[in-house]
Amino acid sequence: MIISAAGSNFNSYSPPLPELPLTNALTVNRRITKRIDKRGLISSANLCLMEKTYVEVPMIIRQLPVGAWEVFCYIIGCEKTREALVIDPGGDVEAILETTRKERLNLKYIFNTHHHGDHTYGNQALKQMTGAKVVMHALEDDFLRGPSKADIRLTDEKTFQVGEIVFRIFHTPGHSPGGLCLYAEGNLFTGDTLFVGDSGRTDLAGGHRPTLGASIRKLMTLPDETVVWPGHDYGPTPTSTIGHEKKTNINAKEYGYYVG
Repeated sequence: MIISAAGSNFNSYSPPLPELPLTNALTVNRRITKRIDKRGLISSANLCLMEKTYVEVPMIIRQLPVGAWEVFCYIIGCEKTREALVIDPGGDVEAILETTRKERLNLKYIFNTHHHGDHTYGNQALKQMTGAKVVMHALEDDFLRGPSKADIRLTDEKTFQVGEIVFRIFHTPGHSPGGLCLYAEGNLFTGDTLFVGDSGRTDLAGGHRPTLGASIRKLMTLPDETVVWPGHDYGPTPTSTIGHEKKTNINAKEYGYYVG
């Protein structure tokens, strides 16, 4: 599995951050001996420790902060087929396309975790440039009009395949009625449902705090080593794990998933 973050300067070095919770969670391709720092640059670290538990996983994961709100956009590709999807392209479309070109990926789908503009701003441009189909929950698509409408409307918790990667889809309402999270190969992409150390706001249209708590409790049934890839860089690190969030998330006790 190839994991990296896209920044403006891939050759930049920044001092190592404190160890991320994902250090003991990822199984990675031996080509990767880097880790993601919270500014989107690449810094040296010791993911090589995971070579003890090395498993070949045919996934490419690229994390890019995009748009005025610095949404975390994700490009996820199948190493074998080179088919890919992009999650929440909230802007900086040229940077997204440049990343897909560098990785030799064929963008098939634009997947929105919810309909808010900071996560969907780049949808139309990406669709026009690549022919990729827009995917979101039907309850989110109902908020949109005209060319912003989705091509594929999901209505239940089904699987979604890109190349040889099979994602499990979680319906996670609370931040918005049709919020979705994607899970594959030990990686969970949470949009604005779950952040590192916090969770999504519930004071916008369609938000409901008890419902969000129930959605997050459902995610907490995944293995503790599951890597959490959030929709914004609001925490001390750009990623976390389910086990770490059970112990440290500010909402863990209120939402009923705290583990001491």
